[in-house]
Amino acid sequence: MMERTITTAPAEPEKTRFEVFNARDGVLRMKEFFKLTPPLLKYGKAEAVLVRSRDTQTYETRVALNVKFQGAERERSVYLDEDEIASLAGALAYMQDNHAALIDMTKTYTELTYTSRGGFTAGFYVTEEKTTEGYMVIEGETAFLHSLGELCRMVDEGLFKNEIIRGG
Repeated sequence: MMERTITTAPAEPEKTRFEVFNARDGVLRMKEFFKLTPPLLKYGKAEAVLVRSRDTQTYETRVALNVKFQGAERERSVYLDEDEIASLAGALAYMQDNHAALIDMTKTYTELTYTSRGGFTAGFYVTEEKTTEGYMVIEGETAFLHSLGELCRMVDEGLFKNEIIRGG
């Protein structure tokens, strides 16, 4: 049987727009943290927070989804920019809606993944025996999901909360 290996994002992902915005010096900013229900994992612990950062002088804002994973070693964290949240939601919906067809199409070990600007990866793999498992990769460490639907729910919750905070 082939050993499972999950392809990970590049070692040095680019900075997200959110991270660049928050790295500016000499700015008084206000950050708000909106907790989301994290996905259930097979091991370890996940946290998810929608973060809004506002420059108090210009009122310019940035929003990002922060996903954290506490695995065997240390806590790992990644940000997804506001535009990537909807993109991830679409990718996950496609994976869920076409799961059976995608499994049927595979002839060998296959991975279907979405990777964000900041290096967050989510997806599932299919083995030659047609078994499948959902996962996410944060800072190079893989977290296996109870189901891809759990991650979909979290991302949809983030989209919903983002729509609410946009109005306020």
